[in-house]
Amino acid sequence: MDSLLSIFQGAAWSQYLLFFSVGFFQDLLITLYYQAISKDYPLRSGFLSFVVTVVGILVLYEILGDLEGQQLGIILAYALGNGVGTYAVVKGKHFKRKGHLFEFFMTLFRQDRTK
Repeated sequence: MDSLLSIFQGAAWSQYLLFFSVGFFQDLLITLYYQAISKDYPLRSGFLSFVVTVVGILVLYEILGDLEGQQLGIILAYALGNGVGTYAVVKGKHFKRKGHLFEFFMTLFRQDRTK
């Protein structure tokens, strides 16, 4: 357990939060990109492809650049952001049906599958 916690020592929590947020945001963009492709929107698809690529390369550059040996913790925070982003997009379908922001956030972690 101590070795797992040592991954998160050294870097500021703001760095982890930043990479988590970027991972979340990037996953939302990727999902919009796939939706644009599936609906045959060539201009939107091209633009989103450009943005997703730039964000991905910038994240890779920062992780490999100068994070002072805390790459594993940053990668885990980034990957967790991607996972939560995917979950939010899938649950976002419920938000579009209901049309209430509060309902969307309340259903993010509900495990009821009867609907």
